[in-house]
Formats: sequence, structure tokens, C-alpha cells
Amino acid sequence: MGQAVKTATIGNLSTGVQTFSVDVADLSTGLYIVNVTVGTQVISQKLNIQR
Repeated sequence: MGQAVKTATIGNLSTGVQTFSVDVADLSTGLYIVNVTVGTQVISQKLNIQR
């Protein structure tokens, strides 16, 4: 529907590969688009939640 359903702010991280988790237990089954912003770059990926 194009609405933001969850926002997670991680803050500043050191250079290199980083891993973080976001709790999606409160989201319904469905297809979501996840946007990760790094500096001025935005990376989008699909997330399919099936219960």
C-alpha cells in the first residue's frame, strides 16, 4: 500500500560489514519492501513474511 509500517534507526556504525536484526513479529503475512539507507545511498530488497 506504500505505507511505512516499521522504522528502525541503527545509528552510526564503524566501517565494514555490519549485521543488525529487526523484530517483525508484529507484521502480518505478506510482501514488504525493506529500504536501508547508508549515507546518501538507498538499498531496497523484498521481504516475504509467511506464517
